[in-house]
Amino acid sequence: MKYIITEAQIGKFIRRYLDSIEYRITRDSDGDIFLGKEDKRSGIFWFQQDNGELLIDPDIYITVKNMFGISDLESRMEILLWFQDKFDRRVSKTTVWWD
Repeated sequence: MKYIITEAQIGKFIRRYLDSIEYRITRDSDGDIFLGKEDKRSGIFWFQQDNGELLIDPDIYITVKNMFGISDLESRMEILLWFQDKFDRRVSKTTVWWD
């Protein structure tokens, strides 16, 4: 059986995948949001309120890109849209966070 998946459906699958990741949310008084795993020192996402930048863990970025067969730009855009919707923040820039 063959299935045709539209671009809109891929976005829904990506959002479900990102929602399934377990992380701890830390917010500071400046409005920054840090999403990290309990067992890791580095974060999965770090949103910096002062410049609107979202730093993305490379493992998440690469997984989204490869799992869903999308381009670099599409991967960043889907992650950006998910973050904006989930945390009600305006993201002006995404950067892959290479430690």
